Amino acid sequence: MGFPVAGKSLHHLTRKPLTWLSGLKAAAASNQSGDDRTAGIIAATTIDVSLERLIRTRFRSLKPSDSDAIFSGTGPLSTFSGKIQIAYALGLIGPYTKHDFSTIKDIRNVFAHSTHNYSFRTKQIHDRCLGMHIVKRNNNYTESVEEKFDPRFAFLSATRVFWFLLQLKGDNKRRVRIKKKVSDDLAF
Repeated sequence: MGFPVAGKSLHHLTRKPLTWLSGLKAAAASNQSGDDRTAGIIAATTIDVSLERLIRTRFRSLKPSDSDAIFSGTGPLSTFSGKIQIAYALGLIGPYTKHDFSTIKDIRNVFAHSTHNYSFRTKQIHDRCLGMHIVKRNNNYTESVEEKFDPRFAFLSATRVFWFLLQLKGDNKRRVRIKKKVSDDLAF
C-alpha cells in the first residue's frame, strides 16, 4: 500500500457552489460556532464564494479549464481581494461595500493565518467590525445595547445581510430590484 498522491489539489473542495440552502446552513453554523475564529472564517467564506458567483454571472460561458485559470491557483480572481477589486471595477459593488468586504477579508485573514488566539473582542478586530458601513447604518435597528456593541454579532449579521443581497443580485433567473435607499448605501 502506497501513500496517497501528495500533489493532488484539494482546491476543488473550496469551489463547490453555495446554494441558498447551503448558504443558510453555513450562516447557521457560523452563528452557532463557539469559536470566533471558526465563525469568522465560515461567515467570510460565504461572502467570498457568493461574490465569485455574482462575478461569474457577468462572464460569458467558460470552459472549465478557462474558469480554473481565472478563479483557481494563481489566477487573477483566485483571491477574495481580487474578487473585491473586480466587482468594484465592474460596478457590481460600490465604495461602501468594497470597504466592508475588505474589512471582512482582513478579519478572515487574521483568523485563518495567525498563530495567536485572536477573537472578535481583540481591540483592532472589534473596532473594524463596528466600523463597517453596514453595521453603522443598521445599528439603529438592533434591539439591545449588547447587540449594538458586540463585534461578533455585528460581523455575523453583516455577512448574513451581504450574503442575502449577493444571492439576490446574482440570481440570473429573477432580476430582483433592491430598494433605491439600500442600493445607494450598499451599491447593490
